[in-house]
Amino acid sequence: METTGPSLLSVDESLFICLQDIKFAQNSQLQTARNFCVHAWYLKRIFGKLSIVIEYKYYQSKYDLLPGTTRGETTKVAWRIYNELTKKSKRTPYVNSKYKGFKTDKIFLNLFWAHLKQKRPGDRHRRIRYYRCAIDLLRNTTLAPEARQSTTSKDKLYRFNGQTRSHEKFCVQIKEEVKTGRKYFMSVFPN
Repeated sequence: METTGPSLLSVDESLFICLQDIKFAQNSQLQTARNFCVHAWYLKRIFGKLSIVIEYKYYQSKYDLLPGTTRGETTKVAWRIYNELTKKSKRTPYVNSKYKGFKTDKIFLNLFWAHLKQKRPGDRHRRIRYYRCAIDLLRNTTLAPEARQSTTSKDKLYRFNGQTRSHEKFCVQIKEEVKTGRKYFMSVFPN
């Protein structure tokens, strides 16, 4: 299968596409894929539509989930990590990112706790267990995130994909205020 334009390689029944900026249709929605590799094992025509299986690149964290069986135990450990980061900064706690698109900008951590209070107690426990892995991802990832423009406000949202040491996948969401350029760690949740 040869095409012109974007680099497209066909090997037997598998297709490996590594593109900077492509548009493809999946489930009748037009989406944009940026800076990640798409690996489609089988291209099938199902009801006249082309179906593509996407494999994202994940940042491999060196940490595992936070210990604790109850929300209280896990929250104590997460607050200890947060307080260590608070002591390192003069005012609002932050971490520096290695991602080139952020140019080592500060990512502020205080919005996470306000966002977490809006969730149900079970969901809080599920999300807070990934806190240490999320901080590690924010500091060390160089992989490009999935970027979205917010529909309600002028804020921009970034989603980074990560993986714990025990290979549990999670997603970290960053909110950027377009006017000020400040970035906030907003949420972490399992994929």
